[in-house]
Amino acid sequence: MEEPANQASQEQWKFFMEFPFSQRVQNVFVNAEINSIDRLTKTNAQEICKYRNVGRLAVMEIRLALARMNLSLDGEPVYKLPELIETDQLKERLMALEQRRDEILVQIQQLKAQIGTQKSLRRKPQKNPDLDKKILARWKEMQDYKIIAEEFGVTMNKVRAVVVGRFA
Repeated sequence: MEEPANQASQEQWKFFMEFPFSQRVQNVFVNAEINSIDRLTKTNAQEICKYRNVGRLAVMEIRLALARMNLSLDGEPVYKLPELIETDQLKERLMALEQRRDEILVQIQQLKAQIGTQKSLRRKPQKNPDLDKKILARWKEMQDYKIIAEEFGVTMNKVRAVVVGRFA
């Protein structure tokens, strides 16, 4: 009959090996004859890296799996994993975010409607045929958009529009 300490160690090792290790890391355990948590925690990263095709990513996999059990490789601190959020908490957060999104979409629709109403309330500038005739007559005399615009208190684009509109 196995002694309880050895049985606990075997159970720890089984739990540890449930981690989804890459084939490289699994090969390290076989090649280095690491078959218990005690043996692994007494091995340092440099010893593990001595094996073929093993680098820092493989060591990180091992560190991560050990951190799940609050353990570490020899001579290293125990790495703390971030606390995982429960699924129910995630669902609640997601529902709250979706509700907030819906509220924002409603506000956007209201703003768009408000902007549309404001656009329809804007008065379009009335055409003044007399002014247009005066601008055109003056342009025929001077042909200087800037001076004509200043003289009549309109923009140069307005003067151009009148002139181009008459000759188009």
